[in-house]
Amino acid sequence: MKETAWQNRDLALRTENQRQFLELIRRGKAVSRAELTRVTGVTAQASSNIVARLTDLGLVREIAKRTGARGYPAKLYAINETGAYAFGVHIEQEFLTVLCLNLKGTPVAQNTLEIRNASAQWVLDRADREIDTMVDECGISRDRILGVGLSFPGRFTSKEARVIPPKTLQRWQHIAMPEALANKVLLPVIWENDATAGAAGYAFLNPETQDQQLLYVHIGRGIGAGLISAGKPIRGTEGNAGEIGRIPVSTNAGAGTARLSQVASTVALKKALGIEASKALLNDCLSLLTPDEEQRLTEWIRTAGDAIAQAAEISTYMLDVSTIVLGGELPKDILYDVSDKVRTRLSEKLHLWNQTPDVLCHETDRNTVAFGAAILPLTRAFANG
Repeated sequence: MKETAWQNRDLALRTENQRQFLELIRRGKAVSRAELTRVTGVTAQASSNIVARLTDLGLVREIAKRTGARGYPAKLYAINETGAYAFGVHIEQEFLTVLCLNLKGTPVAQNTLEIRNASAQWVLDRADREIDTMVDECGISRDRILGVGLSFPGRFTSKEARVIPPKTLQRWQHIAMPEALANKVLLPVIWENDATAGAAGYAFLNPETQDQQLLYVHIGRGIGAGLISAGKPIRGTEGNAGEIGRIPVSTNAGAGTARLSQVASTVALKKALGIEASKALLNDCLSLLTPDEEQRLTEWIRTAGDAIAQAAEISTYMLDVSTIVLGGELPKDILYDVSDKVRTRLSEKLHLWNQTPDVLCHETDRNTVAFGAAILPLTRAFANG
């Protein structure tokens, strides 16, 4: 019998100071109580009490003592990576990816399964079995599981996350996915769209973004954006913030308009190259392109880069974005080329603007969004409160 024991045993962090201490210890790798006191501004006694509680909960551990010129050696604390775990479940058209992270944010188990044409019920059952298998094989105690992060392409119609999926995933139409998955796994479930999950994962791996306005552009069968402000996702009223794929953009040197998703996506790239929609886009395949296909690829990169730059320009004016990161399912070489085009075009468009955002490239794989989904329970429980 599965139990949501984490919620019932008062292991959650009670105060913002406790969450802040845990996040500082995670970032610092080895931190003393004096350093935590200095950074947070709490009293020495409060610092001692907070560290004691985190230690009692098994979330941090004493790892060494730092000797100094005077006084007693300072105790150093680090994250106890086995103190808690979180799972990420990413559902897409053809694949289900399940991934488990420890408290340090390190993957300890992951698996990707083909689910083409599988029913929604079958996919949820399989996700449940994968989590059970990982728990057993990794020896994870269920009272140490924070929850499950769920990511899915498409839009949500309510705060219960009933889905309006892409046409290729109509079997998920109007299913309350978090509730359905929670009823299977008997754990808390936090949901985001795939772009926001990808953004959360990137922000976790790059703590310098904590003070930035980050726009994470996820290029897949469609295109969407995750917005991170001060380290936290901007979700919008129903979780649909960042739907840049619906923005109309100019194409063909201004001769026409189209939605961004019709121009800049893996579907659009395959169409430009005459590749069947069911075939994978791999770097190896690109080395076999004919001269005509090479020309079409070059033209697509130019068109897609310009189109993304148009959406990024709007986002910069509206949100004062400081960093734009491109990631997703494009082959690495193409992703870098598109990023270069976006950077160049955005610089041209914003030359009178005092600040042009940095444009970065995030090399990803099929586990990237699942990783971001698994980060959600960690940041919800600790970093964000």
